[in-house]
Amino acid sequence: MKPKTKKQLCIFSRYPAPGACKTRLIPELGARGAARLQQYMTEHILHVGRKVACDVLLCLRGGSPAEVSAWLGAGVLSQCQQGDGLGQRMLHQLKASFADGYQQVVLIGADCPAIDEPLLDEAFFALDSHDLVLGPSLDGGYYLIGMKQLSPELFADIDWGTGNVARQTMRSAERLGFSVLTLPVLGDVDCGDDLQTLPELWVGEKVA
Repeated sequence: MKPKTKKQLCIFSRYPAPGACKTRLIPELGARGAARLQQYMTEHILHVGRKVACDVLLCLRGGSPAEVSAWLGAGVLSQCQQGDGLGQRMLHQLKASFADGYQQVVLIGADCPAIDEPLLDEAFFALDSHDLVLGPSLDGGYYLIGMKQLSPELFADIDWGTGNVARQTMRSAERLGFSVLTLPVLGDVDCGDDLQTLPELWVGEKVA
């Protein structure tokens, strides 16, 4: 598909199937409640992304094309994530996006509700003058990474799933001589303590 713009926003999320997403929140919300939260967060970030001057792609784990279409409608461009681990899945998407002709690609997760339109605008604007833009998260990972050229080295030798991910990525960028803009540190919604930061509508009552 020919890009409409030179910029692409790729949103990484999971299809909201009970028991298959936000499993660490199941003790607080139940399987269906956790899935409902995944649904709300994904729909929210899609709404935010559509306000930005870029093409938006939803990269999902799980869910058939028919299920995704029934959920979001035919107007949402989506595809399945590919790769064994998070690093490989992000790298695969970056390769595909640059191969499609995009000149600036920003990857974000759906589990950081504090991401807003000005922050995404800032990320894309930063790529006009920087090689890399990174949004560190409170847990030591990152909620956003943006690039204007493919750099597989940034995804090598990273301890994924630990509190060292952002720091190790920054070290790799320094070794490569990349200019980097760092966005504000934000929190993800991963565990029960994070629920207090969300609108009550998103959380609701526990549903087994």
